[in-house]
Amino acid sequence: FTVSDGYILSNFGTNSTPAELSGATPNVDANAVFVSGKYAYIGLDSDASAGNEFQIYDVHNPASIPTSVGGISYNFNALSIFVSGKYAYVGFSVDAGGNELRVYDISNPTSPSLTGSVDVAEDVTSMYVVGKFLYLTKTDNTGTCSGTTLTGCEFSIYDITNPASPAAIGGEDFVDAATHYRGNSVYVQGPYAYVGRDTSAGTCSTTTVTGCEFIIYDISNPFDPSPTNGRDIAKEVNSVTVSGKFAYVGTDSGAGNDLQIFSIGDHSTIGA
Repeated sequence: FTVSDGYILSNFGTNSTPAELSGATPNVDANAVFVSGKYAYIGLDSDASAGNEFQIYDVHNPASIPTSVGGISYNFNALSIFVSGKYAYVGFSVDAGGNELRVYDISNPTSPSLTGSVDVAEDVTSMYVVGKFLYLTKTDNTGTCSGTTLTGCEFSIYDITNPASPAAIGGEDFVDAATHYRGNSVYVQGPYAYVGRDTSAGTCSTTTVTGCEFIIYDISNPFDPSPTNGRDIAKEVNSVTVSGKFAYVGTDSGAGNDLQIFSIGDHSTIGA
């Protein structure tokens, strides 16, 4: 999610109205938040005067003001974060020098260190890590999407067995009638990846998903992800979260609900 000029810790408890507990103000837009253990990992817009687009806060006591313990300056917007084990995978806005996907060793949160990086060629909009695989979405690119060449794959999969050198293994090109569309969000549960993307006027069916803004991929073979179904939302899908047999989909504003819930227990029929 995106928070303007800071982030807020809230207590949901049993109340219908969240209660604000504390927060921090880095004075630039916060684009991503990932919490693991007692630390919150924050992705910020670039700020030449302050730096530290990737910041780490101690949030062990949510009722107190979070304490910044470490950070990294890269001079590009940090857009997405996923933490797995002792590594933080951080997606940045496009960099002419490459390295939009960067892997940091956070075993010492006060001094995160760069372990590896990948030239993704576009903004990294979302990431999800399961086991030795990293799944990401990115903004549209007209390059090649075939085999291990993922320049034009708006949905890309990497083997991160060696975090110092993530290896491209497979992906999908979001293209219809020669127009490429950005990927916005990915969530993985079991052998499936649930992906949200930009809107397209193409066909959306169980066999053709060029016009589906919400798509389910079978990733049991990560070298060759295959679509199993999708839904034509008719609006850009910005975020997808899955819990059990339901998918929660956040869209642009417009006709219909901007938060939509789908039953995904049977992938052959996605029920609203």
